[in-house]
Amino acid sequence: MDNVLRSLEKMGSNFLVGAIVPSLSFVLLVIMLFQPAVSPTVEFNINHLLDAASERFWFAVVFSVLLGFTLSSLNTFFIKTFEGYILLHRLPSLRRAQIKRFRYLRRKHQRIEKSINRFDEAANLTSDEKQKWLYLLYKEDRTPEEQQEYERLSKMVERKQQKLEMLLDQEYRLASHLDSYFPHHEGYILPTRFGNILRAAETYPSTRYGIDAVPVWPRLIYVIPLKYYEMIEHSWNQLSFLVNCAVLSGLFTLLSLIILGWTRLIKPDLTQNYLIAFGVSLTATFIFYRAAQLLVMTYGNMIRSAYDLFRSQLLVQLNQKLPDDLDEERDTWTTISDFFNRVSPVRPVNFIYDYRELTKKQPEPREIKFTLQRAPGRAARRSKAARISHHRGD
Repeated sequence: MDNVLRSLEKMGSNFLVGAIVPSLSFVLLVIMLFQPAVSPTVEFNINHLLDAASERFWFAVVFSVLLGFTLSSLNTFFIKTFEGYILLHRLPSLRRAQIKRFRYLRRKHQRIEKSINRFDEAANLTSDEKQKWLYLLYKEDRTPEEQQEYERLSKMVERKQQKLEMLLDQEYRLASHLDSYFPHHEGYILPTRFGNILRAAETYPSTRYGIDAVPVWPRLIYVIPLKYYEMIEHSWNQLSFLVNCAVLSGLFTLLSLIILGWTRLIKPDLTQNYLIAFGVSLTATFIFYRAAQLLVMTYGNMIRSAYDLFRSQLLVQLNQKLPDDLDEERDTWTTISDFFNRVSPVRPVNFIYDYRELTKKQPEPREIKFTLQRAPGRAARRSKAARISHHRGD
């Protein structure tokens, strides 16, 4: 058993967390729940299954490792399927639903923006009341009657200001939701919410800095500090774990449905058990998928932050002059992205190279002087010990 664990550890924690743990759980659940229906004559014993000397134990371990390798190899395929690039793109109704949701939120955001732009904090007042309120607002010495009238008008204005704050809050939350859950343009929308969250993170550097994320990301990862990159990897491993769990839960749901039909014909007394297993596995599939949606948001935010924090270091590595403002930076990144994507760029590429960071004079190494001395002999060590003893007064 220890040799098996050590061999799996050499494969890396990514493989263990993202593939082996879901695979092993799936295999154990299949053996425990489906054996009574498939092999009713064989008595099931959990202790025998966990015995390292039994054939069932090694079958479960080997099958779990093979299934883990399969999940790890197909992880990109599963994630692309969840995004909607594969299989689900053949269901146009899914994409239409996402576009409909996007248009609804965008129209709502535009209505709120228009309300804010034409907002007047004194709109509830008549022209005479508005002039009077402005007059009393800047008047220093008010009479008691004027103070009472000013407070009455100010309360009306305050209610209007509260409405403005509410509109600003709604506009901010809606704009943040659109930016996090949808790409900036309708043409980039995918059939699933999972895919649109990732697509929004992929288009973020383009809308902010003019960076095409697809060709730039493989180059950016080499300037990201190791600690931050490990955080991205950890987030990706968690996402892979949830995606694999969702896939295996869906597979378990399908197996439960098949066994449910089998037991209704062969062994009706087990039908209720597999009906419960079907409902639980279907619920687990939905929970894992929703959890993956929440985690893909965290992963997407880390990708956005990587471009925010380390894009300048990549410019230095590309020997490019650091831009003076955002407009110049967008032009620089647009040119670089075009250079990466095309053999013959649309507009001429005229890089301005800056080698100052690479040609900075390195400090001279400090000179360290040392001498080698022979270790003291036994007689010298005895003499030193005697001096220490005499000093202590022993």
